[in-house]
Amino acid sequence: MLISLILGVIAAFIIGLVIGLSVRKSSKNLSTELDETKKLLTHYQNTINEHVHKTHEIMENIYQQFSELQKHSQEYSVKLNLDPSRQSLLQPKAYRDKEKTHQLNNEPQYPKDYAAEGEEKQ
Repeated sequence: MLISLILGVIAAFIIGLVIGLSVRKSSKNLSTELDETKKLLTHYQNTINEHVHKTHEIMENIYQQFSELQKHSQEYSVKLNLDPSRQSLLQPKAYRDKEKTHQLNNEPQYPKDYAAEGEEKQ
């Protein structure tokens, strides 16, 4: 009985030793895997930071160019429309047509569908 007790203690010690060594190896594997994952995460974060920074620079450049374009358009719209002959072009077409008709006939013009019977339909 004493022999079986000693054999049981030796077997338990060997089993415990094997389990302890395998846990230690898996712990090292987990530690290595954790370090690799941290490196990947750091690389990913750096890549995202570079992307955001570059995007910011591009958007800033676009904003600056748009501001220059807007300023240029405003300056030349004023310069080009100072000419009195161009002022009539700024008026709506209906207003220009009405002015021409009024200047030519000095008579009110009726829509063609509702023209008086005595007037010639065009």
